Amino acid sequence: MSNDELKKALFSAAPVRYNGIVYQRVCEIVYRRPANEVIVSAGLMDKNGKCIVYARPEKVEADDKE
Repeated sequence: MSNDELKKALFSAAPVRYNGIVYQRVCEIVYRRPANEVIVSAGLMDKNGKCIVYARPEKVEADDKE
């Protein structure tokens, strides 16, 4: 997902897919700046709502099946 797609997914609370697993929604977007670069991570809420998985946004996609 691009930055804009990630923001839309955050606000829509729609299910997303990462590494073949469907997650409930994007619950956060994290920006880190360890040196002279910005690293973006997507926080994905699992189906049970008890675990957050951090993923690279370019590997997250909208889940059209649900």
